[in-house]
Amino acid sequence: MRVGIIGGGIGGLLSGVKILGSVDADLYEEHVLVGYPKHCTGLISDEVLSHLGCGAKNYVLNAFREYTLIHSSRPNKELELKFRNTIYLVDRPSLERYLSDEFQCRGGMLHLGLKVTSIDLSETSLAVKGGLTKKYDVIIIAEGARATLTRASGMCGGRTYLVGLQALIRCRNVLESPYVIFGNDVSKEFFGWVVPVNERRLIFGLADRYVSYVRLNHLMKTYLTRMLEVNDLVVEEVFGGLIPTSTPCKQTLKNFVGIGDAVSVVKPLSGGGIYSISRQVRALEESLKANTPDNVLKKYRSKSSGLIKTLNVQHMLRKYIIRKFHSLSNFIMKLIDLEVDEVHILDYDRYLINPLNLNIKDALKILSTLLI
Repeated sequence: MRVGIIGGGIGGLLSGVKILGSVDADLYEEHVLVGYPKHCTGLISDEVLSHLGCGAKNYVLNAFREYTLIHSSRPNKELELKFRNTIYLVDRPSLERYLSDEFQCRGGMLHLGLKVTSIDLSETSLAVKGGLTKKYDVIIIAEGARATLTRASGMCGGRTYLVGLQALIRCRNVLESPYVIFGNDVSKEFFGWVVPVNERRLIFGLADRYVSYVRLNHLMKTYLTRMLEVNDLVVEEVFGGLIPTSTPCKQTLKNFVGIGDAVSVVKPLSGGGIYSISRQVRALEESLKANTPDNVLKKYRSKSSGLIKTLNVQHMLRKYIIRKFHSLSNFIMKLIDLEVDEVHILDYDRYLINPLNLNIKDALKILSTLLI
């Protein structure tokens, strides 16, 4: 069976690496380099790191067991999120180059600098800028958040986005774990974040409906120097991209499969997408053991349905919180005001709270906050 893959980001590359052996695969990437443009912070769970392969551990930059949540209107109060398992910060561009090498070493054909301009549902074919047309048994669309092809094909309808903008900063870093910053002055729709890379560098990021570098720079100086006491800031690199906030699109159409941001499989409370990509790719691996494209797509829909249900539940939770509290920021402020000091998380990707690590008083506070 021959498979065409559109997109050389982590979704397309991981798909290619994992399915080779069961199929032959061609991968098309519009840029001449893999790993760019850089747009992701790169925080993943130990479960996802394990699925990326043994070599992925070489690209781990830092590791954490907790996050600290702060609110701009409550500067002297903090809420700790403590995780059962380790969370890893990975060098995303280098990780994608590693996956690119793995894909080619296993026999995959990587076509750089070739932009796929259209797809044909009836022929299961793709057209590359310049006129080349190729037919496949199955085509995987991992084109990223702009979703040009999935929208044109009817896999995705209207989509909503946030804009994520980040800066890699050289500084005298005193932080040992990430901070998540809430407040209407930070983001009306989402939040800001600070992630230590090492003793000399950290990432400061912001996501909202509209973001500019001027705003990012102002918040960076305000929160890093005044609140977190990080000094001697020098911006080395600015990067960013779109974060889909829509509910998941159709995952398949005819003999086409959508992967990652192209079909809005993003965790709505954090904006993370690598977990969902990992789950989708595992479903693809298992489905490609079937012997015909129709059987592959049928098995894939079945095996990926659990992920879609999980994401839809998370979207419902986010909508409920926003309807009740008007924003995620107000919800966090409410928890801080109730003096909930820490919450233990069983599963980083599924937002499962461990009630055994909450005292009865805090458990009742959280429950009453959500329900009353």
